[in-house]
This record gives sequence, C-alpha cells and structure tokens, in this order.
Amino acid sequence: MTEILDLLQDKRTAAREGPDPAATARQHKKGKLTARERIERLLERRAPGERGDRRRR
Repeated sequence: MTEILDLLQDKRTAAREGPDPAATARQHKKGKLTARERIERLLERRAPGERGDRRRR
C-alpha cells in the first residue's frame, strides 16, 4: 500500500512541476503554446471578479 501512495505522490509532484522542458520547446518550435500557457492567458484577460459570476438561466 505504501508503494502505491508513494507512486501517487510522485505523480502529483510531477503534475505540479509542469511539462517536460523538451516538450515545451517542441510546442514553441511549432509556434504553439502549452495548455498551461493558454489557460494562463485566458485567465489574464478576464477582469477581476469575473470568474464564476455568470448566472445560469
């Protein structure tokens, strides 16, 4: 059981660190942004307090 928890912790750490630098370089070479960069740009464009303020109709 401890091995599984250690593996899970390793995966969580790797996910927080982000993509492999070589993978990021490949994306940039193609003229693309990584998913994290695209999300970051979308969030930067929003006005403060805008997130989650939309009401369902």
